[in-house]
Amino acid sequence: MRPLAYTLTLAAVVSTASTAQPDRSHLAALTVDELKLMYLECDRRARQTLLDSAEAAHCSMAAEELKQRGFGGDFGRLLAWWQAQRRADAKPSAQDLARTKPFH
Repeated sequence: MRPLAYTLTLAAVVSTASTAQPDRSHLAALTVDELKLMYLECDRRARQTLLDSAEAAHCSMAAEELKQRGFGGDFGRLLAWWQAQRRADAKPSAQDLARTKPFH
């Protein structure tokens, strides 16, 4: 193969690979509520440890699927929901408060 032809072929492959959308068909069977739980679990894991590339890619695809199906493609709405979830998780429950009361 001549160098120019090789370069053009390689450029076409790289261009196609960079614009191809990842296959998210395995996420299509999940409900929006299941996607929300998956998203929150990904967030929890990412706060605890460095995700490997496969797990990070899976979480990214789940986030994109949730954004599209759960929030009409609106990242701002997804972000607002996530922030509300984080605030709700940070508040101690009545059960947590009962455990921290001193015994008399």
